Amino acid sequence: GGAGAEAEGGGGGAPPLDAAAAFLAQMGGQQQAAGDKKKKKKKPKAKKEGDGEEKKEETAKPKEKDAGKKGKQSAAAKKIAQRLAEQQAAEEELRRRREEEEARIRAEEEAEAAEARRAEEEKERKRLAKQAKKEKAKAEGKYLTKAQKAAAARNAAALEAMKAAGLVPTGGEAPKKDKPVYGKKKKPSPRPEQRKAAEEAEEAGGEAP
Repeated sequence: GGAGAEAEGGGGGAPPLDAAAAFLAQMGGQQQAAGDKKKKKKKPKAKKEGDGEEKKEETAKPKEKDAGKKGKQSAAAKKIAQRLAEQQAAEEELRRRREEEEARIRAEEEAEAAEARRAEEEKERKRLAKQAKKEKAKAEGKYLTKAQKAAAARNAAALEAMKAAGLVPTGGEAPKKDKPVYGKKKKPSPRPEQRKAAEEAEEAGGEAP
């Protein structure tokens, strides 16, 4: 009993210590309670982390699927791009060939047109030369009509025929005619009978009175 009294006496002598202990105890309880609350709060976080891993695994699978889809899409895109490139190359080749063919046809047409122009110019040149020759022949009086040319051709043919027959010398000169020779003709000598008759006639004439 004395100890209890002492304790009480001692307790009565140190009430501030008890108050401090009570305050610390209260603070410790509050801290423990706060820690428990934090622990309680952390546990669900752990669950959330687990859920996150599961979710990651779940999301990883769609990503893999997406990657597979992307791979398929990229392969398909490559094929499409290749086809487009081939089609574009074919169209380019076709366009090049078409342009070459058009250029060839155009060159041929230009060459034909140039040849036609050249032929026309040559024809015109010959026509002008013929006309100039005709005018010159007219001026010199040598121009012949078609009828005159035909007559000249006939005459030339006849002359050639005469030359071939020997009627005309090859030199083109007319054959020379023999000139008549005019000379003194000799009187024929009298025959003896005629001479005798003449003498008798002369004698008879001398005897006449």
